[in-house]
Amino acid sequence: MHEMRSLPQSSLPTPLTSLIGREYDILTVSRLLQRPDIRLLTLTGTGGIGKTRLAVQVATELLQDFTDGVCFVSLSTISDPEFVLPTIAQSLGLREIRGQSMQEQLHACLNAQRLLLVLDNYEQVVVTAPLLAEMVANCPHLKILVTSRARLHVRGEQEYSVVPLAIPNLGQLDFYELPTPYASVALFLERAQAVRPEFQMTPENAHAIAEICVRLDGLPLALELAATWVKVLAVKQIAARLSNASRLLKGLDRTALPRQQTLQATIEWSYQLLSEQERTLFCRLCTFAGGCSLEAAEAVCAGDGIEEKQVLELLSHLIDQSLVHMQEERIGDARYRLLEVIWQFGREKLEAKGEAIILSRRHRDWYLGLAEQAEQELTGTHQGAWLDRLEAEQENVRAALGWSLEREEGEEAARIGVSLWPFWILRGYMSEGREWLDRTLAELPDRTAVRAKVLWATGILTGRLGDSIRATHLLEESLEVWRTVGDKKRIATALSTLGVAAQRQGDYEQATARFEEGLPLLRKVGEKQWTAIVLSSLGLTLFYQGNHERARALCEESLSLRREMGDKGGSAHTLLMLGRVALSGHQYQQADIHYKDSLAICQDLGEKEGIALALEGLAGISAALGQAKSAARLLGTAETLRATTDVALSPIDRAFNERTLASVRARLGEQVFHTVRDEGRAFTLEQALALQEPLAPTMQSSPMFTPIPSPTSPNELTAREVEVLRLVALGLSDSAVAERLVISPRTVQGHVRSIFNKLSVNSRVAVTRYAIEHKLV
Repeated sequence: MHEMRSLPQSSLPTPLTSLIGREYDILTVSRLLQRPDIRLLTLTGTGGIGKTRLAVQVATELLQDFTDGVCFVSLSTISDPEFVLPTIAQSLGLREIRGQSMQEQLHACLNAQRLLLVLDNYEQVVVTAPLLAEMVANCPHLKILVTSRARLHVRGEQEYSVVPLAIPNLGQLDFYELPTPYASVALFLERAQAVRPEFQMTPENAHAIAEICVRLDGLPLALELAATWVKVLAVKQIAARLSNASRLLKGLDRTALPRQQTLQATIEWSYQLLSEQERTLFCRLCTFAGGCSLEAAEAVCAGDGIEEKQVLELLSHLIDQSLVHMQEERIGDARYRLLEVIWQFGREKLEAKGEAIILSRRHRDWYLGLAEQAEQELTGTHQGAWLDRLEAEQENVRAALGWSLEREEGEEAARIGVSLWPFWILRGYMSEGREWLDRTLAELPDRTAVRAKVLWATGILTGRLGDSIRATHLLEESLEVWRTVGDKKRIATALSTLGVAAQRQGDYEQATARFEEGLPLLRKVGEKQWTAIVLSSLGLTLFYQGNHERARALCEESLSLRREMGDKGGSAHTLLMLGRVALSGHQYQQADIHYKDSLAICQDLGEKEGIALALEGLAGISAALGQAKSAARLLGTAETLRATTDVALSPIDRAFNERTLASVRARLGEQVFHTVRDEGRAFTLEQALALQEPLAPTMQSSPMFTPIPSPTSPNELTAREVEVLRLVALGLSDSAVAERLVISPRTVQGHVRSIFNKLSVNSRVAVTRYAIEHKLV
């Protein structure tokens, strides 16, 4: 027999704060508990994630579903497994009966009860989990809701992982629209106002608040602790001090348990529950920045007490303890990462163990090997997957480069940087890439092959960023070393990049000379990739000089080579060139096909510049066909995309866009133009393309919408003079023309005088009239 006092309807604690951002979790967990086949549900998640608060809220909302009520049992102060059942019995009001085990008494008590039992903070007594499985097996109407940093691993358990609150995307956030819809931001604001009622988010502090939420990974306890500092620090100061978050985030709530009063203590609690091997792997994982793959973890973390084959099993234990999270990458592989505040804690432990330098060298060597492997793959059939992989490893690559330069190991940094320049271009990280390469150059001796490689890669990025003069100097210095060494392949690639730099400057004669010198060498050494690059670049140069047929033939040969190699990125850019050639020849259907084929590839690769160029080309087609609104929308969408990159438009591409803009503005009028373009700026790529008007292949373009002709004209104007003429006709001053063409204002003035003489005019108005009459704008 057993004795029992009447059960309370609910023994749930009364929350003192509101629950923010957990609407989906409340609904999902409630539905799971209402399912008849789920009897034991475990809420898992790292310390400070809000498991207890969520469990209390769910139990409160489901109170009416359990006729015998809800019993809340806190196990936060229990570390001895022997005390688990007595603590549950005590919470239920059971008294000990001689001759019956505590387990028998609980089963007898709960056998007929329709009760929800909430067991809080179960992680330190998880070895008793089989008792819970027996309990639900013997009590048909009982349901148990558990909160634990680790799953129970018993039959019948349903796990629900509690994740951090939603955080802003700093790269896409418009801070004129304050980011209050994000749950992490809303929580920070509410807790900040609890200690400083007048505190508000403003356009001036919104970025700092968002940065705090991102740096703390949306972890509720961390956000609550950070919010308490608004009484003594500005939010910008709080954000700046988060590099040492564990020390900054000390709570002031004296009623909280000691392990909840600081974030450091909360994580320490989880750390002490690990085995020695688990602690070792946990600390070593903190060598990585931004997470890692299993392959990388095995390579860097194994050894000195951990065998490579043990890494996966130990990782699974750390995931069970909610210290490490697994995410599936776009390419389908698993990635393992730690929340920022947990990473900082582990990094301190790693340094205290004295392993940081050894692990950092292993880490650097692994990512150096990855970078060199990526260099071989970035022009092949797996280009997209490798771009995604490098994107995921950005933080680790930065850490490897930074560590190498701090240790004055310039050659290793050079090997990483030279391997990554295609990634930096294709994914729009050119300014960052050039900065790493410039820092690397400072660590390298003069006139060595390693330095020549870095000069070459730096020259490529510098040219793409618009500094053609410096790019040319870097590339010429590289070429000089390769000529001395006698490396024909490197000589040929240096000549090729010098040709591209000259082309971007508008010096087509020099570009052609460089390409024609380098092309035979490339063919001789069997360098297919750069042969394809030179063919398309030479084709584009000839196009600018008015030789459309030869340009088309060279670009088609380049495209054939690139498709044969599986070079998707290169194919996309050659298709853009073919689109421009077709557009200038009034072949609108063919141009549309080329641009859209290029666009599809660039979307797949995530290459923003290529997407923008394709949209601008499609806008040129729409403008040529009189579809001014379509053109304006597409230009607006392209502008939004370009704002996220640091790519400098070449003078020719800039003139192409300006000419399209000018014709569309004239057709629509200023007010309508701005309205429609602003619509395009807010559109997704799919929306902009969906509203593009169908082509009318038989329609001839009107003078206003004539596509850009080749840079030739009557009266024996040179190609450069035609460029200057067009920009002058668009209303640009001499200094503005100089800036666009990357030449000096004095050179522009000389071109303008020559144009006036050749056209027999004496004013800019007459020059503009001439440009319009000859369909140059």
